[in-house]
Amino acid sequence: MGTIPQAYFNFIMDYAPYFYYIPGSGVDTEWGRGPAPAAHAIDFLNEAYSDEQFESEKTNIYNKIVALADYILSIQCTNDTKLAYGGFQSKDNSTYYYSIDAMRTIPALLKAYDLTGTPAYLDAAELAGGTFLYNMQNKPSELGVHDKYYGGFAQAVTIADVWLSEMCVIDLYGLISLKMLYDRTGEAKYQTMMNDALNFYRSGFEKLYMRYSPPPSGDGEWHRINASNTIYDDDFAYALSLPSADTMEIFLYPFESISASISLSTDMRLVTLLGFGLSSPLTCL
Repeated sequence: MGTIPQAYFNFIMDYAPYFYYIPGSGVDTEWGRGPAPAAHAIDFLNEAYSDEQFESEKTNIYNKIVALADYILSIQCTNDTKLAYGGFQSKDNSTYYYSIDAMRTIPALLKAYDLTGTPAYLDAAELAGGTFLYNMQNKPSELGVHDKYYGGFAQAVTIADVWLSEMCVIDLYGLISLKMLYDRTGEAKYQTMMNDALNFYRSGFEKLYMRYSPPPSGDGEWHRINASNTIYDDDFAYALSLPSADTMEIFLYPFESISASISLSTDMRLVTLLGFGLSSPLTCL
């Protein structure tokens, strides 16, 4: 971790897990809090905890990580009769539980567990991966929401068991979570989940598609924009998950090098599309 402006550190400490802060008004109460800002704040603070720059803040950082991890636990669905079981409420007052939120949250919970030794954080991470994400990958075909098993993850499910059936390349980010869980548990299930997801998303990712709309509710085609004609470049940022852009050590490469067709030129095209340079490491916060 390089030198971090004190104002940035203070901002995270003051406002996570809120999504947005409006200058002059305060936190955006309409969007409220969510697992995504909580998880990424933990990612950042976990690094800050071990950095000499924040040696005097270690106790405050520790307490903030605990508070954020406890918040994440408080929004996990613990009703095992629901399809959302093990997932995380996407924001205050939402009824949606997204696959990507579990994927963002699992690494943060594991880091919080490693730091604090709190078993509940590990249990929540394993529930999110081994139950919720497993079901988001497998249940749609079993229930007829997808016409067949694809290997991708349904985008979301509500607390009332209503599906958002489309599968988005952003969920390649889940390989990080699944690999972390596999390394800790050795459970073959996680390896199968990774392999199936990679095999499905490969074709869409390589052609810069954002989402696949499966039958019977969808058209059985890949798409680059959503229903409102919006292009989300952060979907590709999460899918790429570049830990070290200047060496092109793309996270996907350890997983059989997603495909020989992901050449440097393709990588450069994706990185340019997202507005990323290649001169310094990237950190997603």
